[in-house]
Amino acid sequence: MRRLTISAFCATLLLSGGSAGAGDAVVLDAAGAVDLTPGEILDAGAPLFVPADSFVILATADGAKVEIAGPVQGGIELPRAGTGAQRKLIETLSRLARSSGLSGDDIRRTRSFGGAVPDPWSYQVGTGPAYCFQDGNALSLWRAASDTRVTVTFAHRTGSVELAWPAGAATLSWPLDLPRRDGETYDLTVAADRRDDLQLVETPATLPTRMHMAAWLTESGCLEQAMLLALTADVDKLFEGLGKAGKF
Repeated sequence: MRRLTISAFCATLLLSGGSAGAGDAVVLDAAGAVDLTPGEILDAGAPLFVPADSFVILATADGAKVEIAGPVQGGIELPRAGTGAQRKLIETLSRLARSSGLSGDDIRRTRSFGGAVPDPWSYQVGTGPAYCFQDGNALSLWRAASDTRVTVTFAHRTGSVELAWPAGAATLSWPLDLPRRDGETYDLTVAADRRDDLQLVETPATLPTRMHMAAWLTESGCLEQAMLLALTADVDKLFEGLGKAGKF
């Protein structure tokens, strides 16, 4: 089984100096005719143009989620990344938005076709090598295609458990009689043709915002969970159809 080296991201977030070129907000999602891409870093006060029927979702240096729905044109009135921790947050979320296999399009498509978006605290089969969790009693697997019955084997150093994953069920609860502690490792086999080397990683409950938590999950190797946390977070501030010039 493969072991992960989990960075002390809480300390990094508080103490890192970041890079001098970091901006003040990062694009998490963009749709329509807007000329911005996920992961792009923006400076507060920089001109922004969001056409009609387009939108941009940003994460700010203080961990807020901002949605800008067009038509909007003007400068970005957002908090400055004045500390190393704030710059580090923006850089980490930028890396997440660029490297995650999940996008806002994926979530919108799933919702529009009536499919369930996975809970950020479920492990999506095939997205290892880590499964970040907050509550060890609520671990579960999630799969996009749930139309067939498959067999799942959880192999651990103390033994293994085999469970049937029924057809029509998108989630499967973790076996009750296997350890659910931070650092435990598993060989997870689904339907005999997919094997994941997986490590459980406990997430601190003291992170200040959902965006800080998404950044911590990114550093811990839980990219799909991190992106789900960020994209499904409540919007803290909405700018909609504001003026054609000036700042908002």
